[in-house]
Amino acid sequence: MLGVLLSGLRVSEAVALIWDDLLVDDAGSISFSVEGRSVPLSSRIEQDAFQVAVHLGRRMSAERVLGVKRRALSDRFRAFLNGVGELDDLHLKDLRWCAMLDLAAEGRSDEEIASICGVTSSYVRRFLFSDNRL
Repeated sequence: MLGVLLSGLRVSEAVALIWDDLLVDDAGSISFSVEGRSVPLSSRIEQDAFQVAVHLGRRMSAERVLGVKRRALSDRFRAFLNGVGELDDLHLKDLRWCAMLDLAAEGRSDEEIASICGVTSSYVRRFLFSDNRL
């Protein structure tokens, strides 16, 4: 679940994923097919470890990658943060913004980031040059 969320998917996109949306190319790179765009697995997650988690998940779940409803995902995320204790002001949308920052740090253009995240390039530029970034 964390690997999916760190990839910058909207919550609605993450909970709607099915196994066929998970793509692994010949080089072993993982991405998600979402609404006609390819969203790479976050660079914060080890590809090999994620593949092991996917293998285990496929054995335990017939249809969905996450197998949770939108509200349950938010509740689980909040419970995780409460357990950590120091991230009370973090929200699911912040993970999406972190993904944009990661893509920018990897040298991706505003247009590439916009395409991956399903937003406009002007939104990306406003976010990247905003004082409200994480």
